[in-house]
Amino acid sequence: MKVARMSLGEDDRGRKADKALILLRDAGITDTIRSQGRLRYGLNGRGIDIICRRDGVPFKKDQVLSEVLERGAGIRRHQDGLMDLMGQFMLAGLETAAGWRSWEHMGRKGAIKPDGIVYLPSGPYGPGWNYVEYERRAQGRRRIETKLRGYLSQARQDRFPVMVVCVDENAERYFHQVGREGNGLELVTGTEERLEKYGSVGTVQCWRMYDQQVLVGQSS
Repeated sequence: MKVARMSLGEDDRGRKADKALILLRDAGITDTIRSQGRLRYGLNGRGIDIICRRDGVPFKKDQVLSEVLERGAGIRRHQDGLMDLMGQFMLAGLETAAGWRSWEHMGRKGAIKPDGIVYLPSGPYGPGWNYVEYERRAQGRRRIETKLRGYLSQARQDRFPVMVVCVDENAERYFHQVGREGNGLELVTGTEERLEKYGSVGTVQCWRMYDQQVLVGQSS
């Protein structure tokens, strides 16, 4: 609900998001899940299939948000953080897309399966699309090396920068180490604490391009 309101630019008193979500549910495109005393809306298989057919991209079972949300509190916390971040980008007028629209599998060389994508007209590495990863599991160096393997591969189909929200500054340091060793990966990092405290757009307090504080987007 929160992200729907963000995408429509309305506050908690608005009714457009409520009406839109009810219409999608009644059309059989979304499912609702009651979690922690509130309803969560998620695209079901039919909804994802419609979008994939419209965009000409393959359908993948694990794109179905309503099923992902049933897997436990950890994935729900991840989804809540990710959706809030992408909602902030939308509120700032930045173009966003679901991460599965740019999945890339490279066999043993890894894979790129971003959580989201955002277009930054004046990003730290210049204008262009950026991958977004809201990463709560990769905290030690080995897991982070695995997480970044696809992004570090020379077999990548593109060279979009990657923006990572880390669980804390210790994990952030490991991301910086691995990124530097990987031929200077175009990497921007934030932490959950800084994201919650400062927000993601229009501030230099949230994001770092290695040791340099950087501005992402513009204030709305």
